[in-house]
Amino acid sequence: MKKFILALFLLFISQSILAQRDNYLLDFKGESVVFSNNFFLRENEKDKVTDKIKNPFLENKINIYGEILEIRYFEKFPQNVFVSMDEFDSKIDFKNVNQLEFQIVKNNQIIVPWNLVASNEKKTEVFSPIKNLPKVKSTFYDLFKIKLKNGDVVKFFLRKKNSKEAINYTFTKKYDDEIPFVTSQIHNYNNPSLENFVKDISNHQNLNQSNFYEDWPSSYFQNLTKTPERVDDNTKFAIFFRNQKGKASKNMLEYRLITNGKSADGKWNLADDYIILKDFKKGNDYQLQVRYTGNKKYIVFNYFTDKYWYQNLWVQVLGIFLLFILILIGAYIIRNRNNKKKIEWQRLKMQSLSTQLNPHFVFNSLNSIQGLVNNNELEKTNIYLSDFAKLMRNIVDFGQKETITLGQDINALKNYISLENLRFPFFFEMIIDEKLDVDNVDVIPLLAQPILENSVKHGVSKLKENGKIKMKVYKEENNLVYEIKDNGNGFDYQQDFKGIGIKLTKEKINLFNQTSNSVKINLSFVKIEQGTKVILTYKNLLKYD
Repeated sequence: MKKFILALFLLFISQSILAQRDNYLLDFKGESVVFSNNFFLRENEKDKVTDKIKNPFLENKINIYGEILEIRYFEKFPQNVFVSMDEFDSKIDFKNVNQLEFQIVKNNQIIVPWNLVASNEKKTEVFSPIKNLPKVKSTFYDLFKIKLKNGDVVKFFLRKKNSKEAINYTFTKKYDDEIPFVTSQIHNYNNPSLENFVKDISNHQNLNQSNFYEDWPSSYFQNLTKTPERVDDNTKFAIFFRNQKGKASKNMLEYRLITNGKSADGKWNLADDYIILKDFKKGNDYQLQVRYTGNKKYIVFNYFTDKYWYQNLWVQVLGIFLLFILILIGAYIIRNRNNKKKIEWQRLKMQSLSTQLNPHFVFNSLNSIQGLVNNNELEKTNIYLSDFAKLMRNIVDFGQKETITLGQDINALKNYISLENLRFPFFFEMIIDEKLDVDNVDVIPLLAQPILENSVKHGVSKLKENGKIKMKVYKEENNLVYEIKDNGNGFDYQQDFKGIGIKLTKEKINLFNQTSNSVKINLSFVKIEQGTKVILTYKNLLKYD
C-alpha cells in the first residue's frame, strides 16, 4: 500500500516562516544575536524571510506566538541550522563582544538596563542541522529568557558601548487560534480497505506531535490550503488538526463537504481532531469547510477530480460555438422562410387590391357607356367599347403580373384617358422624358390610373372643353416621377380621401414599400394656384439603370 504522511506545511512554508521554535538571527558577518521562539512573523511583511538591513537603527517589528522568548549572542553561529536571518551591512561593526551592550524593555518598563554582552554567562550547546550532517557544538552568551502572555511587548536594544544609536527589535506576543490548524495528513491512493485505512489513522495519531505546532498562528496558513488538490475515486485521506487550548478533542470540529458549489443539506457534521474524506466521484469539484464547534470562521480545502470529456472547457466552448452557429442558421432559415411567406402574402394582397380596383373602374366605364347610349351617340359608343375592350384585356393581363414595363403602363394610361376623353371633352397632354428607356424599366401596373381618374372626376369633368390635364413622366436623379396636373377646382389634400380608387392606391404603395428594400414609392398631393398637382415617385428605381 502506497502511503505518504505529510507533516502538513512545515516543508512547504520555509520561505514564509521567520523561524521554527527556533532561531531568528541578526547576522553581523560572523557574530550573531539569536532570538528563539516557537514562531516568528515579521509584522506587515509576511513574505520576507531574509532581509538585507540598510538602516539597522530603525525599529523592526516582529510578532511572536510562542510563550518563551530567549535571546543569545553567538561569536560563531553553527552553519546549516534552519534559521531566519536579518543580514547587516558590513559597515556595521558589532564584532567586538567586549564593546557591545544591550537593554530590554517589557511593556514600557526597563527590566534589563544597559548591560555588557560579555558580562553574561557563557554556555555551550549541541545543535542539529536540518540535513543529515554531524551535530555541531557552539558557545554563546545567554542574555535573556522570559515567559510572555498575550499582548506583552518586549523591546531589545543593542549598541556599541555608550553609543547614541542602537539596533531596535520589538517583539509582540500574539495568539491566533480562530480556525482549525492542520498538523498533518495521511493519503492513500491505491484504494485500501476502509478497515486498513482506519488502522493507519490510529497508528498515525500515536505519532502525531500536534503540540509542536501549539502556538503557530492558524489564520496565517489558511491561504496555503486554497490551491486545489487532485483526487480520484480511489483516494482516501485523513486530515489531523491541533487541539484547542484547554478543550478536549471530542466533537471539537464541525465540517461539511460542498460538491460543485452545493451542499446536500447545508448541515455541519461533528468530528474529533481528524476528518476522513473518501468516495470522490469523477467530474466534480469539492470544497471541505472545517471550523471549531460553535465558531463561525472556517478553513477551506479544495479538491477536484478529472473531468469527463464533455466537461472540459474547450469542449464546452466548442459546443457553445456550434450551438450559436446552429441558432444563427436556424434563425436565418426561419427568417428567410418568413420573408418568402411575407412576400407571397404581399403579392397575393396586391393581386387582391387589383381585383378590387378593376370592378371599380369597370363600374364607372359601364356608366359612361350607358350615358353615351342614352344620348344616342352611337359612333362614340362604338369607339368607347373598342377602346374599353383593349383596356380590359390589358387589365386582365396585368392582373397576373407584379410589374410591367414603363412603356406598357404609359400605353394603358393613354388608352384609359382616351376613354374618359369621349365622355368629357377636356384637353389632355402627356410628355415622356426622352432619357427614359421605357422598355427596360418596370413599374406596378396602372398605379397612376386612379390619380388620372380622380383628376377627371374631381378636376375637369365640369369644365368640359376648358378642362386641362397634363401628365409628365421623367427621370429625376435616380428617381422615376409621374407628375399629373389639372386645372380643376382642387381639393383639400390634407383630409382623408373617401374615394376607393386613391385609398386602394395608397394600400398598394404601402404593401410595396414593406417588401422592397432598395426602391420606395412616395405619393404626394400639392394644391396649386389653379387646380391640383399629384406626384408619384419611384425612389432609386433608376439607380442601376
